[in-house]
Amino acid sequence: MAVFCVLCVFLAGVWTCVTTGRNVAWAPPLYSSKTVFAAPLLGTLLTRAITESPCSRSAANFHLLAWFTAIILVLQLKRLSSRRRPSVCAAEVEAAVKHKSLPALLRLFSRDGNGSFPSGDVTGAVCFAFPIWTGTAFRTTTRLSSSFLLFPLSSTTSALASICVILSALGRVYWLAHHVLDVVVAAVVAIAVNASLHTGLADESGRCTITAVWAPLLPLAALLVQMKLLPSAQKLLKHGTRRQ
Repeated sequence: MAVFCVLCVFLAGVWTCVTTGRNVAWAPPLYSSKTVFAAPLLGTLLTRAITESPCSRSAANFHLLAWFTAIILVLQLKRLSSRRRPSVCAAEVEAAVKHKSLPALLRLFSRDGNGSFPSGDVTGAVCFAFPIWTGTAFRTTTRLSSSFLLFPLSSTTSALASICVILSALGRVYWLAHHVLDVVVAAVVAIAVNASLHTGLADESGRCTITAVWAPLLPLAALLVQMKLLPSAQKLLKHGTRRQ
């Protein structure tokens, strides 16, 4: 719980620094494709460092498996739909984004202005939250003490995980990165992927998954091939042919 809070504060600080002031040039590298691989891997390594529970470590492996699998589907849907982001649909919308005082967002959106549907951020948020919702991540004790909490650790973290998903969806819509349908479909896709994988990998209790450490390597390899061989939706469309 303490580590979770520290990470939230750290990430909020990083996000604020790179989207305001003189540091806006750092925003595109931070949101590059490398983050798709590095961030989940870092989270998994952190989980393995703070827990000795086989169930929790398996949940970390499950998170990587679900994330790499879901993002493959999301990227393919982006490529097929080529839907424009709200921020690039009209000049008045662009002005609205500027009015929200985050100039780095325009630079980010311009890189893949027709990658709106569905939302990869919401997909990631759901993949992060799902193991917590099902109780896989905190079924047994970790090295972290939860004695200072007013509620059971699993209940508290489930609520926090839900808040992360909600804030991710609302934030993407508010900052005009996605339409409402984009975040809804992203959540549905992520839940479907996670539920399918959980059904096949869950133990007899239905709470803990049996996910080998090598399991995420399969969708990771497929994702690398997809990103290497398939052109992005941005490159597929010529100027003036983007779809709403």
